[in-house]
Amino acid sequence: MKKNQKTMKKKLLILSALFFTATLTAQVGVNTESPQGVFHIDAARDTSGDTNVADDVIVNSSGNLGVGTNDPQTKVDIRSSTQGGGFRLQDGTQGNSMVLTSDANGNGRWSAPGFSEFAQLPGYTSPVINFTDTMFYDTGYSFTLGSRGTYFISLAMRIDVSTPVASTLYEKLGRSALIFRSTNNPDDYTNNGIRFLGSYEQPLMIVDLEVENTARKGTSLFGTMNQIITTERDNQRVYVLFWSSPGPSFARENGVFKVRAGEGGLQISGGACVRIN
Repeated sequence: MKKNQKTMKKKLLILSALFFTATLTAQVGVNTESPQGVFHIDAARDTSGDTNVADDVIVNSSGNLGVGTNDPQTKVDIRSSTQGGGFRLQDGTQGNSMVLTSDANGNGRWSAPGFSEFAQLPGYTSPVINFTDTMFYDTGYSFTLGSRGTYFISLAMRIDVSTPVASTLYEKLGRSALIFRSTNNPDDYTNNGIRFLGSYEQPLMIVDLEVENTARKGTSLFGTMNQIITTERDNQRVYVLFWSSPGPSFARENGVFKVRAGEGGLQISGGACVRIN
């Protein structure tokens, strides 16, 4: 009898050891006979390999949690094929157009969006630019918007126009403007695809006159570009073009102009831009 009891105890110990070892390496599946992680739930019971995983929840051997995927790449990996279908946080602070932010400890909450990116625009002084047979000119001034989005841009520029001889054309400079474009090709001004959403032509005003024998020999134009523009591209280059109706007439007089943004005055920057969305 005692011998049988000893034999049973040995068998139980062996079975317990086998069960414990199997438990250590087991994969647990709910609604699936083929779990693909340490813990795998197949809500619709239709997963086959990498297909039909939209309803699955899985924890892999790295401790990553996947929702809608059986191959989570991060600690929490949520995937959805519909916009807004992958994540929801309702904590009493949610609302239309709110953004998810965090405190210093990483605690997240919804809050109103704030300014997310500020950049100072560089100062600039151009070389002498000749008037030609066109009304559009590349000023040589440009800057880059770091990421796609909507920006408020404030830019002050001065344009000094002169001719070798006294001219009566300066009164026509009232029909001049600065323009934001995504290309610096002045011959491409009719292409609406290079116009930023929200941009418009900024008229210039005459601020200084140079007079010789009662006729003007030079004048300066000043303009401030306070505009909100949108770009769909990262690292978008923005070029400033100068439009001048009397440009071809000044060309016949060998007229020239120079452009200045900030430098040459009390400030060293041409302005600033703020990404607001």
